[in-house]
This record gives sequence, C-alpha cells and structure tokens, in this order.
Amino acid sequence: MCMSAFDLDVLYAAFSEAMEGLGPFGCPPVVAVAVSGGADSLALALLARRWALDRGGCLYALTVDHRLRSESATEACQVADWMRAHGIRHHILVPDSAPPPGAGQEWARRCRYTLLDQWCREQGIVHLLLGHHQRDQDETRILRRNAGSGSLGLAGMAPLMTRENVCLLRPLLHVDPDSLRAFLIHSGQLWIEDPSNKNLRYERIKIRQRLLAGDKQGHPGTCAAERFCFERRVDEVLAAAVWIDASGCAICDYQALRDVSPDEAMHALRRVLMCVGGLEYPPRQERLLRLMDKLPASATLGGCVLVPQESGLLIAREMRGLPDRIPVALWPSSQRWDGRFLIGHEGDVPEHLSLAPLGREGTAFLKALEGCITPLQGVPLISLATLPAFWLNGVLVSVPQVGYFSVKTGIDRAFSVFARFSPCHPLGSCGFRLASGPSGPM
Repeated sequence: MCMSAFDLDVLYAAFSEAMEGLGPFGCPPVVAVAVSGGADSLALALLARRWALDRGGCLYALTVDHRLRSESATEACQVADWMRAHGIRHHILVPDSAPPPGAGQEWARRCRYTLLDQWCREQGIVHLLLGHHQRDQDETRILRRNAGSGSLGLAGMAPLMTRENVCLLRPLLHVDPDSLRAFLIHSGQLWIEDPSNKNLRYERIKIRQRLLAGDKQGHPGTCAAERFCFERRVDEVLAAAVWIDASGCAICDYQALRDVSPDEAMHALRRVLMCVGGLEYPPRQERLLRLMDKLPASATLGGCVLVPQESGLLIAREMRGLPDRIPVALWPSSQRWDGRFLIGHEGDVPEHLSLAPLGREGTAFLKALEGCITPLQGVPLISLATLPAFWLNGVLVSVPQVGYFSVKTGIDRAFSVFARFSPCHPLGSCGFRLASGPSGPM
C-alpha cells in the first residue's frame, strides 16, 4: 500500500500488515529498531513501539555514533532522551576505533551494520527493523538501473534480509516519507536533519533531488513482493542443489541448476559465491553471465575457484587475496576473518602467536598427517590451504577447522581459540546448517 497523505489509523494498519508478512515473531515479540534520529527512523520507532505494546512485547532502540561529525555524540544523546520519553529502551553503539581518514557513507554503512549485528547477537534478538521507505526504494532502483542491474536488482531492497546473526526487516518500503514526517508532527516529535543528506557529491543524493523535483523517469516496476517470492524459490534451489562443508567450500549439483530457470540458477550461483568467497557485495551481473556460459568448465570469480568433479561442481575460496598475517594479540576476542570465519580466543595470548592462512606449506604438513586427523579426510586440498591457522615463530600451532593442535609448542592449554564458518552472507535467506566439522578450543 503506497501512502502519501497522513492518516494515523491507516498508517498504523499498513505498518502492522507489513510486519505480519515479515514474521513469525516470538510470543511476545522482542525486536530492535535502528534509530539515527532522522525522521524516518524515529517514526519507525514510534510505530514499532505501539506494535510491540499491542502484542505484549518489547522494543529496543539502537543508535550508532559513527563519530564522523563533531556533533554526533550530542545527537545520539538527544535520541536517547527522546526514546526514554516514549518509554523505549535505548542503547548507543560506538565503534572501538576512530574512523579512518576520508571515511564516508560506505564506511559508515559497514560500521553501522557490524555494530547492530553484534549487539543483536549478544542480546539474542533476531529481528532488527530498518527505516527505509518508498523514496529510498525508488532511489535504490534507479542506482541499480544505472549500474546495469538485472531484474532482481531492479526490484530494489528486500523487505527481509538475513545476515549472520539477525534478520533485517524493512516494513516501510511502501510508505511515503511525507507520511512519516506528518506522523511525527502529529505526535509532537522533533527530529534531526543529517547534513550529508544534502551533499550532492553522493549519487544517491543527486537522484533524490531529481525525484523531489518531480522527475519520475525510469522507475523500474518490479515490486518487492515479487523479489521476496523469487528469493524463496532460489532458497529451494540451493537447499536441493548445494552442500556446504565446515571448511567453507561448496559442492553444487550443476545439473540441478540446469533444471531451473536461468535467472534462478544465476542468482543461486551468486549466493554461493558470496557465501564461499566471504563477499560483502555480489559479482556484477555481466560477469555472472559470462561465468554461466563457461560452466561446467573450471573458472574463477568473486575470490572463488570453480572446479568440476565427479561429485559435482566444487566451489572454494581461491588463494589470491587472503588476509595477511596478523598478531593474535591485536585480534579482537571475536571477529570475522576473510569475510568467512568467525574467529576468537580466550585466555592470555602467547607472545608471537599469529593468525594467517594455512597456505601451501601448512597444507603439505597436514597432508602428511592425514591418517591421524579424522576431520581432515575429505577436505579438498584447495580449500584446506585457505583455512585460518595459528602460527608461533613459523611453527604451525593450530588449525581449528580440522581439529589440529600441536602439543610441542608449549602453549598453555588454558589459552584457546575457536573458528567456525560464518560468512558475511549465509547461503540462503533462511540460513543453512553446516554439514560437519569441529570448532572449539585448540
């Protein structure tokens, strides 16, 4: 339902209907909402508060202070005061380190989603509401059209998207932002105007200005509901055709991909590449099309290598572009490595212990012990070399994914590490279980 004129009952009914289609939720529901202090997210918070209270549930509001502007801390505290006035639990999230030189909207977006995802994981909250509305959707579609996106990209943002620890919900995609501002005025709620929303250096802002001026040219027509149904069909294809190993590689039944529509096959393959390659963004459509033309021959794309085998099409992370060696003392207690593995440690970190890919040398060492390491059997050689490994002065200490730990290094067993395959984007929008593999202490 597209809305431009404001009517509180109609607005809330449309919001409730959108939420109904994004469930199921807990009983009672416990959800979080990202609130920047702008009009859209504040309106979302007030609508979500009423929705949660009507169902006996609970709402948490989260504000990320990126520290990109001198006034950001003051603004975050202002949002906290507003949320308290409405009886909404509120938390301010701040990154551990200062923004890098030249940090802009893209850095802020990555930082924001990382902090929100982490907080929801720690609190056990599954659903996070975002304030993207109809005009944001129009801008996204035009940006993607200008970038040459296909039909799925032209459908715009999905109303539901699964990240590692949380489901992102966008219940306002059919609501005009003018209705949200009218709702805030009706509620006596002020909001903060972000100056970056008027910065014409950003392409999205240029498109926004044209839309506000009445330029309606080129609006793609595919609706978000069609995208939602398409994503579900792709989920079914992946469930039937793809097997993910705990080492981070995938075996794909290529014949099963040939039995579905070309669009479904291409987007299923895109998801596999994002999952296995630890990608934040998918490969461009023209590159995916060229890859589809090559298959089932060997190929590379998106940091992955694709190799035909008797069991199916093997898709694994390629060696190129793996992270450099880093001292474990500098590694946070829990953080994603190479966009693929969640790695952490407990206890006092031994001096000179480092984290690096297993590589060819480490792979050769482990293969010599293959009969002694049960989880190692069946792990493809190409996948083995890209696993995270712990080293001490050039000596291999541990490879958690295959259960290897050397007792000869003299490291106190009170110190432990863990590593589990947990890519930026899961294979399916509903999540897939790993087939097997250890993840635990050294």
